[in-house]
Amino acid sequence: MLNEINAYKASKKTYTITVTDEDGEDYDLSGWTVKFYAKQYENDDSYSIEKEASVTDAGGGIAELVLDSDDTDISSGDYFYQLKITKDSDVKIITDSYITIKESL
Repeated sequence: MLNEINAYKASKKTYTITVTDEDGEDYDLSGWTVKFYAKQYENDDSYSIEKEASVTDAGGGIAELVLDSDDTDISSGDYFYQLKITKDSDVKIITDSYITIKESL
């Protein structure tokens, strides 16, 4: 599970995501799509980052999110994010928190 995360502006970073159920057991991601959405303000109409993660171990509930340099080439600051899984018309919010984009030295 992701919580508050940090990334440097215009740099690539990979995050491993483990999805669990209410009991803390691995959530089977077979057939599910995992997506990351971030925007500077919760009421913004569009996303600053919208990225699909790759499911790397469906039975273990594990996915990998790669934020490329193009994804993080946005204004530095805090962005509200949500991590969602979808399957057909079923949508579940897995977590929400903040990603901080920092300036590189």
